[in-house]
Amino acid sequence: MKIKTLSTVLAATLICTGVCIGAVSLVTVYKVGRAADAWETFDQGAATKAVILSDLRGALGYGGMIDHFKNLVLRKDRIEIVNIQEKLRRIAVALVSYESLGATEAEKRALEQIDIIVTKYSDSAAVVEDLAAVGVASSEIDAVIKVDDQAALKAIEDLQSELLAARKASGEQVYESVSDVSNLVTLSAVGIASLLVVVIVGFISLSRMRVTGPLAKLGQTMKTLADGDYGVAVPFMENADEIGAMARTVEVFRNNVIERLRAEAELQESEQRIRTLVNTMTDGIITIDPEGIICSANPAALEQFGYERTEMLGQNVNALMPEEFARNHDA
Repeated sequence: MKIKTLSTVLAATLICTGVCIGAVSLVTVYKVGRAADAWETFDQGAATKAVILSDLRGALGYGGMIDHFKNLVLRKDRIEIVNIQEKLRRIAVALVSYESLGATEAEKRALEQIDIIVTKYSDSAAVVEDLAAVGVASSEIDAVIKVDDQAALKAIEDLQSELLAARKASGEQVYESVSDVSNLVTLSAVGIASLLVVVIVGFISLSRMRVTGPLAKLGQTMKTLADGDYGVAVPFMENADEIGAMARTVEVFRNNVIERLRAEAELQESEQRIRTLVNTMTDGIITIDPEGIICSANPAALEQFGYERTEMLGQNVNALMPEEFARNHDA
């Protein structure tokens, strides 16, 4: 079996594994989407209601409309009328906003109760303003104007209880969805891991004799060649698979290296013969580079000019010429 066939089998198995992972991912996305929907429902409903309720409590209770109403009775300061009207607007907006998010029957009753108490305070504020205008004492106004705000405070607590119940229900739904996702991911991970183990074990067992073993031997052969032993025989050249093709490529490399070494040896031998010939000649021979710097000189040239080799090498050839020739050479 060729390596390509083994790769095809492995690819098909991995594709099956990928399909399984994709299916699990789709189910996981669906479950996560449910959890996200539950959280979004909570975020747009109960969480937003909690913010509105907090604003409603602030506009109604301490520092809110009720406090300003009491200050109006005690001080009869018209600025408190303005403060009361501003709080009334905030309360009206809060009540409408809360109900627009969808209210249970219990929440509707609580909102209605708050609206009733707020209306009584609004009407009473107008009466207090009229009594204060004609000079009625604060104690007399307080004795006349009585608004029971306990019902409104109870309604606030009822709304808070409803929000807590809604938060608990949303939390349970999110927890259930997350738990389902966790269980699915765990089971899928175990299944996919088992499948991958089977694939890996099977592939290793199948490829050890056809791939990894021959590659190890071929790698050892290449290391031997890299160490300079070009007499080693390349194995598996007779194989008809990719290993055989690789072995034949290594054999070509080995033959090319052997041929290159033979050519280099012949070149070195030729250079040595030329060097010996030049050094034994009676004529002086000097070589220079394009800038006129002396690169080499044979013994005859050193003797003719009376220089040691170290003195001559690196000097400009003009130093060996008469002055008129040196000028022409530079030109």
